[in-house]
Amino acid sequence: MHIIALLFIGFSLGTGVLLMIGNLLQLQEPHRCISKAAGFLLIIGLAGIQCQHLGILLNQFDGFHSLAYTGV
Repeated sequence: MHIIALLFIGFSLGTGVLLMIGNLLQLQEPHRCISKAAGFLLIIGLAGIQCQHLGILLNQFDGFHSLAYTGV
């Protein structure tokens, strides 16, 4: 069961990186800077949650009871 969770975490982190790279390679429009920044913050937040899930899965820390997990 752990292997499936690891695959999903890796897939979501890889997809987040590809979304950010694809967004950076598009043409820059002046009115879309705020929406791009908001999208980047959302992807970074979701990647942070997935990294904490990875730490929990690998028994590195008790993430559910930490302030970092509650804050994200």
